[in-house]
Amino acid sequence: MDFMGMMKQATELKSKMEAMQAELDHIEVEGAAGGGMVTVKLTAKGDLKAVAIDPSLMKPDEKEIVEDLVVTDSELPRQSIVGGASVYPFVQNVLLGLRAEGLGAALTTLLIPAEADVKRLLEIPDEIALAAHIGVGYRAEPWPKRLARKPVEEFAFGERFGDPLA
Repeated sequence: MDFMGMMKQATELKSKMEAMQAELDHIEVEGAAGGGMVTVKLTAKGDLKAVAIDPSLMKPDEKEIVEDLVVTDSELPRQSIVGGASVYPFVQNVLLGLRAEGLGAALTTLLIPAEADVKRLLEIPDEIALAAHIGVGYRAEPWPKRLARKPVEEFAFGERFGDPLA
């Protein structure tokens, strides 16, 4: 048995694998939904790079803003977690728990592009990635005794905005 030969092969294989992994950062794939009305670009590693939304789905002056806000962490040197992470069901439960305790709260991902500054300010360790920020506080006015809600049909639509929800 040639142990040194096996070690050399293992080292070569490791180098090839590292090169292939690095190459995945440069390969982009694109997917579409809604008959091409929404397209998404990702790296082969799954990092979300861009979202394009057909202009007919929104007001002309909103398109660029919406596309930019969809993924706020695509330029950070780590895998995107804002662009579809499973953190949101957890956050929803946190928000509901805060509400049950009489606190108001709001979720935002708009601090994520400044992740390095936020981490420095809040002394968050480097190995922790930010997925969202939740602002929490007590309301100036008491919570309403009864919430007034619109019927779902007034704000939820079918395949396109304005189409009745079947």
